[in-house]
Amino acid sequence: MNKRTGVLAAGLVAVIGMAGAAVAQAPAVAAEPAAAEPASAMHHHRHHGMMAHKQVAGVQQALNTAGAKLAVDGKWGPKTEAALKQFQQQHGLKVTGHLDHATRTRLKLI
Repeated sequence: MNKRTGVLAAGLVAVIGMAGAAVAQAPAVAAEPAAAEPASAMHHHRHHGMMAHKQVAGVQQALNTAGAKLAVDGKWGPKTEAALKQFQQQHGLKVTGHLDHATRTRLKLI
């Protein structure tokens, strides 16, 4: 190993060491939801978790206009999901709990 290669290798070792220290100091990441919840339900919550707070509030308001009694808080939770499923069932839609195109159309969100 020549002097230049040695300096580069030492620099690389230093960078890797700093990265390792940063990872060691990083806050712990929350674990996935408990395994008691079915995988499809976990995917479902993550799917709605991608909706913006404002979008969820719009869905909640539309469901309330259709007869639900939800707090319009912009958080997708079990009550919002249940209200959506009930809406889908009452309107002859496929009951999925997902805000699909047919459900958006029926809720007049499109």
